[in-house]
Amino acid sequence: MIQTYVYGTDADLPLLRWWAFLGSSGEIAEVMGASARSLGAFLKVLAPPNVIFYMEDAQGWWGVVTVAPFMAGMTWGCWLRADKRQSREALRFLADTLDFTLAQSPVVVNIARSEAVVAKSVKLGYTYIGAIPDLFDGETCHILYLTRDAFEAKKQKDWSRLWATAR
Repeated sequence: MIQTYVYGTDADLPLLRWWAFLGSSGEIAEVMGASARSLGAFLKVLAPPNVIFYMEDAQGWWGVVTVAPFMAGMTWGCWLRADKRQSREALRFLADTLDFTLAQSPVVVNIARSEAVVAKSVKLGYTYIGAIPDLFDGETCHILYLTRDAFEAKKQKDWSRLWATAR
C-alpha cells in the first residue's frame, strides 16, 4: 500500500534509514545533488510543500516518489531499490503516484540524469524536451514532461493487462 510521509511522525525513522541506505550504498549521488547529501540538507530539500510517497517491506523503503510544486505543475522524482526496479509492483507504484499527481496538476516535469531513465520515462508516457548541460553537479540533465492526456493514452495503449492484473 502506498503511504505518504508526514514530517514529525513515526515515519521519521524510516526516512532516516532510507537516507543512511542511500549514503552507504552510494546511491545518494544518483538521487541528490552534492548540496543535498548531508542529513540536514536532505531533510530540508524534502520538506513541505514537497510530498513523499513510499512503499516499504521488511527491509525498509523500497520505493520513493517525491512531488514538489513547480510553476503551474509539479516535479516528480523517483527512486526504487535495486531488487524492485523491474517488478510489476514497482511499475504499479510509479503509475499510481503519477495518476494521483496528474489529478492535482496539469503537467508533471521530470529531470533525469541518465539516458536509461529518459528511456524508461518515455515508456511511462513522458515527452522528452531536451538536455541542459552542467545542471546536476556539472553533469547534463534531461528534461521531460507528462500530461494527463498522454498518461491516459499510454495506460490505454500499453498497460491494459497491467491495470487488470497488478492490483
